[in-house]
Amino acid sequence: MVKGPDGVPYYASLSQLMPCDEKGTPDFDSRYEREEEPDEAIPAPIIDIVETRLNVNTASAEDIARRVPGLGYRTAKKIKSLQLSLPGEVFRNLDQLKASSTRVNWDEVFKSNQLFLG
Repeated sequence: MVKGPDGVPYYASLSQLMPCDEKGTPDFDSRYEREEEPDEAIPAPIIDIVETRLNVNTASAEDIARRVPGLGYRTAKKIKSLQLSLPGEVFRNLDQLKASSTRVNWDEVFKSNQLFLG
């Protein structure tokens, strides 16, 4: 609590106070001369968490056609339209994805770790 020039008490935080000289005049320059603490450095990651696989549920038809060998754009669009007809609009297991296209060896695609169902 601080008394103002009119004698009325005010509440002020410590950061709002500034040093004054003997006459009570605030020393504005000393308030800005404080050294700021250096910012903390961001710690380096322990494990690199960059995902290189493609999530079939969030990928576009174009991305799927580019990533899956032997799969064309038309088939990728069919896969995405099938996904929209599923409950929750997501593939829940590999069997649902296998039913979308018989042209692709889905077991081999998932074994090569290119795609995942997320």
